[in-house]
Amino acid sequence: MRSLTAFAFIKGFAFACKPGLVHFFEKISAHKYQKRNIYRIDDPDFRDIQTEEMNIVKHLSVNAAETKLLATTNRSQIYVVKLWGPDLQIVRIFF
Repeated sequence: MRSLTAFAFIKGFAFACKPGLVHFFEKISAHKYQKRNIYRIDDPDFRDIQTEEMNIVKHLSVNAAETKLLATTNRSQIYVVKLWGPDLQIVRIFF
């Protein structure tokens, strides 16, 4: 299954075109963007079986301050990562 999810905001844009991978580009000028990072959402199944369909990124968004990127997958979880700064690990939030 192929899926493309994208989200644009003032400081740049993010998109996911492969299961579990989110590419983030920072806006440098009006017509120039620079690749800042690639975030990987890698959450093994409870049976230790990795399925691509479960890692497909369904939605992308940023918080109001544009400092954190939020992503959802078919796992019914929200993943949050800082866009700026040294700590760029994905943190899982359960509901």
